Amino acid sequence: MNVNLDEMVELARSQAETMVATAFDEQGIEALKSVYLGVRNLYKCHSPELLSHPLVVFRPVAYGEKPIDQSEAIRITDLRQLRPCLRVPCCVQVLDSTRMLVWSPYEVNVSELSRSAVVYTYDGREEYVWAKEDFRKLRNPLPQHASVLAIPSFDSLHHALGSYRDCSARLCSCPILSLVWYDPDTRLFLMSRPKPNRPEDIIRRSLYWSLNVTLREIATVLQEQNVDETHPVDIRVIYKFQDHQALIEIKWLGNTRAPDGRIVLRYGAAMARKGARQLAGYLDRYARSVPNTEVRGYLTVIDARRRGLNSASNSISKAKGMHYENSEITYAPEYHTQRDDFDTPMRMFIEPVCDP
Repeated sequence: MNVNLDEMVELARSQAETMVATAFDEQGIEALKSVYLGVRNLYKCHSPELLSHPLVVFRPVAYGEKPIDQSEAIRITDLRQLRPCLRVPCCVQVLDSTRMLVWSPYEVNVSELSRSAVVYTYDGREEYVWAKEDFRKLRNPLPQHASVLAIPSFDSLHHALGSYRDCSARLCSCPILSLVWYDPDTRLFLMSRPKPNRPEDIIRRSLYWSLNVTLREIATVLQEQNVDETHPVDIRVIYKFQDHQALIEIKWLGNTRAPDGRIVLRYGAAMARKGARQLAGYLDRYARSVPNTEVRGYLTVIDARRRGLNSASNSISKAKGMHYENSEITYAPEYHTQRDDFDTPMRMFIEPVCDP
């Protein structure tokens, strides 16, 4: 993935530049550049993918103009201070690349504000530029990314996990993942081995390899990273161009078989729920250790459950083998709906080789 943000910003500017120049002449173009620079820097600290409320960013065209009463504004000199402000509808005035005035919570009449300012709005992945009550929608050539003014971070990871689920995990096409099975020709049982070749070790290495290739342009991917002195998370993703990190916890479901044929472990949906609780705890501890970094958690569940297996099973019918294909897992509590730092858990079902 290779995203040139300078080219993206130039594209965004070209879409609104004529309208702004018509409304405010050269002063408007300078204000537009300042707004774009401010938004670009803001998104390095707070991902637009996580914005659940409208954001308004503006710069007055005339020097010293105060279109909004500044007595209740918060003066920001470190853009990381913006994060709590963006959890509600927010209005931001750009002073320079790192200094801003913020009204939060605040809802503004954008059309009225645009009479004397160049205004950028973001709401539900739609972006607009306003000038003198006219507006242009910014066309995003990469709609899978949240904003034309930001390098994708958390969205890129979500898509990378989805690609791994559909292309590598489902039919076990990854050569590393293929090592996890007791019998790779049937894919019924995972092989019970000691560390460092337990099922969780092999799955982690497989996912790490895939993410490392997919995200190499924008992030560093690391395995078995401690969130404190005693708690390791399976994978940590550190983004190169933003103040963002991601923690990935991996759980597997299914049965393991020892070399002598004994069934050793049977893991069901409860293991996925345990993973969700673990990840929530990791996020809390990690947020305390890196308070100036935006962190998001991802639970990845490798689902190798088969119905009706026993110690004599060496084959399976399609009905039993695919029984859990669409069996989504319910979580209690639902951290992904209760927290803004917890992505929706992703279950990855691996198909067995079924009898014809």
